[in-house]
Amino acid sequence: MRLTPGQIVGIAVLLCTVVCGGGLTLFGLILVVVENEPAQHESRGRSPQSRRTLVQTPTEAAAPTTRDIAIAILEEEVHPPHKRVLMIQLDRKLTEPQLRIVAQQLRDGDSVSYNNTFISYRLPGTEAPSVWATSHFTPELSIVFNGMTIEEEASARASTTPDGEVVGQWMNASVLGGKLTIVRTADGVELVTQFSPESSHAEKLVERPSRDGPRFYRKSNPDEYYRVDGQGGLQVWDPDGLFMTSKPVR
Repeated sequence: MRLTPGQIVGIAVLLCTVVCGGGLTLFGLILVVVENEPAQHESRGRSPQSRRTLVQTPTEAAAPTTRDIAIAILEEEVHPPHKRVLMIQLDRKLTEPQLRIVAQQLRDGDSVSYNNTFISYRLPGTEAPSVWATSHFTPELSIVFNGMTIEEEASARASTTPDGEVVGQWMNASVLGGKLTIVRTADGVELVTQFSPESSHAEKLVERPSRDGPRFYRKSNPDEYYRVDGQGGLQVWDPDGLFMTSKPVR
């Protein structure tokens, strides 16, 4: 294993803080990185197992914490000195201030400077081409959320439950987000997606029995259907098989 001088310094300072029992007060953030490959400066990729953990040291001023945020570099492409492109797997949604800190540390984690750094983020359980957010340095930092933010998700959760016999409620696992509710009404079965208390969309479903429980077929696309699994998750199936599971609302 080979570490860059900056990584060695970061680890040494962190160890010193632990050994001294907190007697040393540090300001700012330290990114501790342990890689299994030496630094290279041509186009390259990294496996999903290559992980970085962001650690925030004690500070006097309140700051958005990045403690225990674990990320994985899924893809990396570099063209010095013009651009660096990263695809990052997050372990959960982050606030904008947290994402800003993560982006800055990812940019500064390479010993080579680039004119532009493009960083995209995926959430757990999502695959290409799904991108929840981006933080691009061109060269100034710009953060864009393609999916629901933490605040928007909280608003969706607070939405009133639709009228009817509720089959279940789930938080949409797709980038679009929203609270999903399947309800049986006098007019049939509907899938109601609520993005906020003021914004919702209803889709007609056709319920059919099966040996693994009821299936709810989309009227707009009969090749796709929903079913509730043994853990209460809402599965989405198409002719190619299972492609998404949304977790139940707790």
